Amino acid sequence: FISQIKSRHIGGGHCELSAKCDQSTLNKLRLNLDITYMLRFLKDATKNAQSVRSMLKLISSQYQIPVLYVDYELLSHDSSKNATTLSEWRRILSHLRMNPEDVNFLKLDRLQKDIQKSYQEIIENFDQVQHA
Repeated sequence: FISQIKSRHIGGGHCELSAKCDQSTLNKLRLNLDITYMLRFLKDATKNAQSVRSMLKLISSQYQIPVLYVDYELLSHDSSKNATTLSEWRRILSHLRMNPEDVNFLKLDRLQKDIQKSYQEIIENFDQVQHA
């Protein structure tokens, strides 16, 4: 949700991929989130994720197609040297029948968050968000 809102402020996408993005402006970014919109977005996202998971479970069982569930948070950890992040990427590579040691090929050091601040620092109405 935060990524979507942030993308609107910088013209879309990740800052490193946008010529229009000014990293110093991004570092100063403060968001005042619309609580009603946020709750609706999260409810829809949860419903959609459950629907996709059900569909994948059905496909996997009916057609014996292997399915791998991946936790985004494990992939987006701030430190590409983090053992959990590396382990998750190795698990993905193994699932794809690639050498898990090729994780270095992925250049994970480029997969860092655009904003290196905590949510409390970038969300102006953090207390309201947390309470909701």
